[in-house]
Amino acid sequence: MHQPKIIVSSVGTSVLTNPIDRGNPAEKSWFGLMNQTANYSKKQLQQHAEAQSMVQQLIQRAQQKLQQADVKTIRRLSAELNGIYGIYDNQLDQRGQDQHILIRTDTAQGHAAAHLLEKYLRSQGIQQIIIPELDGFSTQDTVSFNQGIESMLMALDFLKDRMHSHRISFNLVGGFKSIQAYLNTLGMFYAHEIVYIFEGSGSEMIRIPRLPIQVDYRAIDTKLFALMAVGEIPYDQHTATIAEALVTRVGDEITLSNWGQLIWNQVKQDQLSGDLLEFEYLTYQPSFNKDYQKATPAQRVQLQQTLAKVNYLLSRNRGDLNVLKQDSSLQYDVYTNKKGIGHFRLDNSSGWRISCTKQGDKLSLRRFGPHEINDNP
Repeated sequence: MHQPKIIVSSVGTSVLTNPIDRGNPAEKSWFGLMNQTANYSKKQLQQHAEAQSMVQQLIQRAQQKLQQADVKTIRRLSAELNGIYGIYDNQLDQRGQDQHILIRTDTAQGHAAAHLLEKYLRSQGIQQIIIPELDGFSTQDTVSFNQGIESMLMALDFLKDRMHSHRISFNLVGGFKSIQAYLNTLGMFYAHEIVYIFEGSGSEMIRIPRLPIQVDYRAIDTKLFALMAVGEIPYDQHTATIAEALVTRVGDEITLSNWGQLIWNQVKQDQLSGDLLEFEYLTYQPSFNKDYQKATPAQRVQLQQTLAKVNYLLSRNRGDLNVLKQDSSLQYDVYTNKKGIGHFRLDNSSGWRISCTKQGDKLSLRRFGPHEINDNP
């Protein structure tokens, strides 16, 4: 039986630059212009008439070649398709129920290249194609790049739950080298193989199998990582012991770096499904502990992530409950005729609630469960 695949491809601009006519003197400057405008947004490109005209011409040429060319020519035209055809041994009819994820920058060229690839794959009968929205993702500066990487990690986090049901390949034949570096490491956690094809005519595909990476749980302080997953915490003598690669310094505070978020994603299911964490602004009544013991591991994880968020917001606002009222997912409110008992939501979809009372600058948590706890909070 064919095991369905998930193929993650890093998308560059080869499908746009390869159609440039190197022998045409009028197009000699196009490579430089492509590099100059590589990080332009759609709006910025529209304000650059020469570059916009060039990109439109290259899109049209690429479309024509993709519609008319044979497989060999198509593989030379697009590095990404070269990798995909290599994975399928030139037979896209082996696609089955496969899913393709195209990782592109949030730039005019990135959108154009990914759209061309998506259109071609659909013409070959591949319908399960995802292009994550990575707002602002570019290699223009460190901030844009890091925000894009963080969004990419979130978009690909679901892969860890597909490892047993799908064959996951990271196709890194195309794309920007800076993005490939992250995907290469990410693939060691989320993929069964990483695929490259060295440059040169007739080069063979290089398949790098997944390494048996184990995360050292001893390096993870569950409470600190849960708090850093929702915001910044003070940089002090205690937090200074966290591995430098796992955190980002923000003034006198730290939060999870891209790598820290990746590691946390690997371990949080186990770390948060155990005992209740002790937070500065929260206390637990026996009834709450009893409800927690009845919860499934998944519910415990979601609850503890919510509690970390609540504690973070209260710590930032000196225990002022208004910040919980203003949060669209928590929606803190006080019950009518329930002697001052309040509640906030676990999320926006499940209907589960956490009931509580205010005691000084802390919240004393009473119950945890579905909407029915409103009757007996």
